Parts: sequence; structure tokens; C-alpha cells
Amino acid sequence: MPSYIANYRDKDTQLLVLFHDIKRLELHIAYPYSDKDCEVSQALSSLANLTGLTKKYRAPFNALPCHREIAIEIQGEKWVLEREEQEERSVGWHQRFTDAERKARKEAEQKKREAKIRFLRDL
Repeated sequence: MPSYIANYRDKDTQLLVLFHDIKRLELHIAYPYSDKDCEVSQALSSLANLTGLTKKYRAPFNALPCHREIAIEIQGEKWVLEREEQEERSVGWHQRFTDAERKARKEAEQKKREAKIRFLRDL
């Protein structure tokens, strides 16, 4: 059981919180908010942004111990594997750069920022 649920001393409250989280998992998996055409997806996306839960219910499907099994049951194993591959690729993208490349990028961003500030001051 996740620590934020175990913090509740009352077992009934723990069960209610767990039930609520499982229902939210099912909703986010049934209507993934990466689809911008669906009104439900847009509503879920804005709700997730307001509450700060943008990544909790997405791949790699580890918000709860049963999260991956719920996702497989609702969307199928192929869908889950595709989302996990996308997540691995997006995480791996940041780790591709060496320290020298990161430093060079940071310096370039700093120079751009300073140039923009100079331009704005000259107006």
C-alpha cells in the first residue's frame, strides 16, 4: 500500500482513498488525455494540471501496485507496451547528452536570455 494511504490510521478511510485512486486510474486509462479531440480527455487534462497529478496516472503505470494490471485489463497489453515504450524514449532523450553538451546548451540559453534582456532594455 502506498505511503500516502498508509498515513491514514483508520482502515475505512484507507479503503476509501484506495477505492478513489483505483477509480481515477480506471478513468484516466479509459480516456487517456493525450487525445486532444475528446472533450473528456481535455477535461481530465485540465483537472490534472490544476491538481498537479499530470504524471501520476500515466506510463510507466506504477502509481499503485495494481496500476499496470488495471491498464492491461482496460486497454490491452499492446496499448500498455506502446505507452511504456513512449515513456522510455522520452526519458532517454534527456540522458543522451554528455555533460559538455549540457553545459554548452545552458551557456547558449544564457546568452539568448541576456540578448533578449538587452533588447528589451534598449526599447
